[in-house]
Amino acid sequence: MALPSFAPAISKTREVIATSSQRAILKLVPELETGSKISSKSMAVLGTFIAMLMLLMMFTITSMSTKDAFILAQLQREAQTLSDQRDAINSQIAHRSSPMALASQARKLGMEPNSQPRFIDINSPKIG
Repeated sequence: MALPSFAPAISKTREVIATSSQRAILKLVPELETGSKISSKSMAVLGTFIAMLMLLMMFTITSMSTKDAFILAQLQREAQTLSDQRDAINSQIAHRSSPMALASQARKLGMEPNSQPRFIDINSPKIG
């Protein structure tokens, strides 16, 4: 059998494939007349739902940021109080460690200043 005897069958097969593939492609997209349209009521419900969801999210974010602002203000007040206390303690320490305050406390304890101070000379073995 020769190949030319199959030629009419091959051309018929090509035509069948072309027409069936065109029908399949056209059926992928629905026709405009049979496509269902969204109703205005369902669109309004969807829009309302989205708006309520956005309002709820904004309320949540605002509440969280307000809560954080109050916590921050409280921590700043505590830090200021601690800083003031530290400054007061440092002031007391400076006052109590001054030479005049130390001399006064020493006199209260019965101590007296040395009337004959002696110094050590590192270069000579004598105390002078």
